Amino acid sequence: MIPSSACPPRHPDQQGPRRTARRPPAPPTPLGGTRSPSGATDRVRSLALNTYVPVDLVEAIDKIKEQRGVSGRAPIIEEALRFYIEKQQGA
Repeated sequence: MIPSSACPPRHPDQQGPRRTARRPPAPPTPLGGTRSPSGATDRVRSLALNTYVPVDLVEAIDKIKEQRGVSGRAPIIEEALRFYIEKQQGA
């Protein structure tokens, strides 16, 4: 806990107890998971990615989505990434 002398003075309009600094994120493990405070390793199952994609690729993905009758783009993008990575590793 941070001593109150290390915190900046409070504005008179602020109410409630002082907020302390947040705990730093858990360090990564060699297998890609993180260590919880108890020391257990939590495996990362998925990760949300945000990226800009050209309109022509989005249109192509949407066309495949409609052909397959799926509701989202994620399975198609995941399949394309897996295919690309496997192709790069095999080259």
